[in-house]
Amino acid sequence: LSALHAAREYLVDTFRRVKTRLAAGFRAGGYRTAGFTDGAWMSSEAGFETGFETFDDAGGGLVSILPRALAWLAAGGEPPAFLFLHAYDVHCPYTSPEPFDSTFCPDHAAHLRLDDKCGKGALQDLELTPGDLAALTDHYDGGILSADALLGDFFQQLRARGLYEDTLVVVVADHGQGLMDHGWAGHRLLYQEQIR
Repeated sequence: LSALHAAREYLVDTFRRVKTRLAAGFRAGGYRTAGFTDGAWMSSEAGFETGFETFDDAGGGLVSILPRALAWLAAGGEPPAFLFLHAYDVHCPYTSPEPFDSTFCPDHAAHLRLDDKCGKGALQDLELTPGDLAALTDHYDGGILSADALLGDFFQQLRARGLYEDTLVVVVADHGQGLMDHGWAGHRLLYQEQIR
């Protein structure tokens, strides 16, 4: 356990130094800087606020984060700006707002509820039926569709404000998801669907 703790601390420290350079570098270059996150690894508690003028880790998913980010853009004056957005929208238990939660899985009563079954290894010890496995993927796909729609609305708002044409959008993920492809749900193994 001590080796795992030391590795975690090393990774957190390395991550903290890299992201500090990014936000602080933009700020030193005359950019307004803000970060709006869903917390956890991207929280002020984890040291992620360093280098940002404005930092908000109150979370709430994209449905809450994106309006706060737009309000910051509107209140802040002229570009240039560096805006960092982070959300856990497509994450176990893979629920999303309607109509997206039912887009691919219209009958939620026909499968196991995932609300209290997330976390490392939580799904591994369960007897999942073919319907449960299909629902896992269907809800994941609904989450992707929801995030896509919310980001589409956000980009439309940038267009309406005359900001989109001069905006560089970079989309990254910290990992993919295994949806029982190799007998595992989650993201702790090194299969392609989890590392790409």
